Amino acid sequence: RRGSQVPSPRARGRGGASKARLGVRGTPAAEVHNSLYSVLQSGAYTRADRSLRRELQMPDNTRRLEVLRAVAQETGATANQIILRWMMDRAIIPLIAASSEEQLTENLGALNVTLSAEQTDRLNRAGTD
Repeated sequence: RRGSQVPSPRARGRGGASKARLGVRGTPAAEVHNSLYSVLQSGAYTRADRSLRRELQMPDNTRRLEVLRAVAQETGATANQIILRWMMDRAIIPLIAASSEEQLTENLGALNVTLSAEQTDRLNRAGTD
């Protein structure tokens, strides 16, 4: 197969995952995994009036959020930018959306954030120590 189409989110259902084979004529196809979810948890990381979805509420969330906020303060970035940068540093391409120009500017600001090895390690270990 040269390639296949990824079903629309509506066809998969919200939060579903898909796998597509992408390729160009004459080159091997590469598998791309795509999981649809709310990368920034609908504002739960930054807004006091929002909380994580029920299935994401874990006993270690408080510690994870403390570390996230500390790293954000150290870098001068927002918590959302730290999450997006952390994902991109792992070769995860976050699928983002913005309902305002302000949100779009914040999201794109993650491209200018740099996390140190120590900060990345703290984020990776948060809630497990």
